[in-house]
Amino acid sequence: MSGDSNTQLYKFSLKGTDDRFDGQEPEITLQLSVKLECFDGIDSKFLTISLLNSTVAASLTGDMVYNTETHRGWYTEKVHVYIGVDGFGNNPLLEKDYPSTTSSETTFSTSETLGVTAGASVSGSGPSLSIGVSNSSTTSTSQTVADFTVANNSADDEVNHDYNLSSTPKGLYTGPKSLVIKPSSTDFLEYDTLSAVTNNDGTAISNLPLASQAVYRTPTGDFNQEVSLRVRVTHYLQSVSTSHSALTSTVNYYTEDSQPVYDLLEDLPVEFSAIRNPEV
Repeated sequence: MSGDSNTQLYKFSLKGTDDRFDGQEPEITLQLSVKLECFDGIDSKFLTISLLNSTVAASLTGDMVYNTETHRGWYTEKVHVYIGVDGFGNNPLLEKDYPSTTSSETTFSTSETLGVTAGASVSGSGPSLSIGVSNSSTTSTSQTVADFTVANNSADDEVNHDYNLSSTPKGLYTGPKSLVIKPSSTDFLEYDTLSAVTNNDGTAISNLPLASQAVYRTPTGDFNQEVSLRVRVTHYLQSVSTSHSALTSTVNYYTEDSQPVYDLLEDLPVEFSAIRNPEV
């Protein structure tokens, strides 16, 4: 089916700076694809935003500055992705986003690509439209992530994805205390120790791939205005240690309001006049 399209590619990066990192360098690398499309016979234009090939690293070297049985840090505990578009009016025009919410038993993959396809309908009543996720697992950048789960909290026309650390060699991760290994009941002179952080793929320390994507739809096909696209990636880091006094062990970590956080924020203009109006 005929139509028109225009794709813009962007790359941004930002290193996290905090004296508490003690020389460890975290970094967000944002690779952003912004694609405009229209299809003749369908009275709308489409905007597809993809963060595929973007990564978040707690350490550029792949090593934590603290990595002993009594101190683990810094590692990625959570990454939040926000995508929003201003300029469409008050109508919620987010058609679809990816990934969906996953559980501790499921994974998300960077081989899934969100896109728009259109073709003639079987009934002959006009063009049909499909917006969905297709598998492109043949790409060299495909990666399945097992140590993190995704909470999809998108609503109306805003995308909100939380990538949460969920698995370590010790088991399920629900917070810093999940790393604690208690001594056995017979080890009276032993203290709490800490599990390793990385499990299957090391993404809590090195490069966590982001799979966030979204498709927006304009109110009409003759929409030629400029809209503002906002993308924000927020990186939450954690460090856990144990200390001992007499026969008592204490677990030290950062709460959500005190842990190191930094974010990469980009506001980009998107000009819908870059593609022609569809013929309807």
